[in-house]
Amino acid sequence: PLAGSIKGTLLSDSTYTVGGDVFINESDTLVIQPGARIHFPGNAPYCFIVKGSLLSLGTQAKPIYFTVPSAVRTDTYGADPTKDPAYKGLWGGIYGETMFKNIILKWTHVEFGGGKLGTSPVSFMANGATSYAISMMNPDGIFVLEDSWIYGSIDDPIRPFGCKMNVMRNTFEKGGFTGGEALNIKSGVTGIFAYNLVIGMATNGPKASNNGGRNPQTNIQMYNNTKIGRASCRVR
Repeated sequence: PLAGSIKGTLLSDSTYTVGGDVFINESDTLVIQPGARIHFPGNAPYCFIVKGSLLSLGTQAKPIYFTVPSAVRTDTYGADPTKDPAYKGLWGGIYGETMFKNIILKWTHVEFGGGKLGTSPVSFMANGATSYAISMMNPDGIFVLEDSWIYGSIDDPIRPFGCKMNVMRNTFEKGGFTGGEALNIKSGVTGIFAYNLVIGMATNGPKASNNGGRNPQTNIQMYNNTKIGRASCRVR
C-alpha cells in the first residue's frame, strides 16, 4: 500500500492501494504513468500531500484514476442525494503545501474525495475540517488541470489559496452537497479557467474571490465555460 514519503514512478496500467497519507517531499517528484489507478479504501480521509512535484500524466486512451473502487455512482435522476456516495467524502484530497512546486493533472479522474479530515496533514487546513478534492497554498506553485474529470465532493472540489493555474477542458460533476463551487478561488491565485463543463454544482460553477490577504491579488481569466443545472459564475 502507498503511505508515507514516496517518489519516482507509479507504473502504467498498475493499481496502487493507499494505506495512509502520502507525502511527496520538497526535493522529490512523483510521476504517474497512463492507465495507473490509485485506489482509496473509502473509510479514511487519506490525502496526497505535495511539497515537491506531482505529475499525473494520463492520456485520452489511458486516463489515470484517483478513486474508491467500492463506490457505485448513483446518477439516476431523482435519486436520494443523502445516499449518494458522491457527497460522502470517501477520502481526503490532493494538497499542495506552502512550498509545493508543481501539481500537473492531465487526463485524470479524481472521484469521491473531499471528506472530513482528522488531524490535518497540511499547515493551512484545520483539524476536523471538510477537505477539498484538490487544494494548494503557494502563489509561486504551478497547478495544471487539463482534460480531466472531478466527480463528487462535500464542499468545493477545488479551492486554491495560492498558485499559478491553468484549468482547461475539464468536466466537474456533483460538487458540493449543500454548498460548494466547482472552483473556489482565493487571493494569491492567477491564471485561466476556460473550456470547462460544470454539471450540477450545489451553488456556483467558478467563483473568484480576493479573500485571504495574500499577494498577488486574484487575477483570473474565465471564458468559454458551459454550466448546466444550478451552476453560475460568481466574482466577489
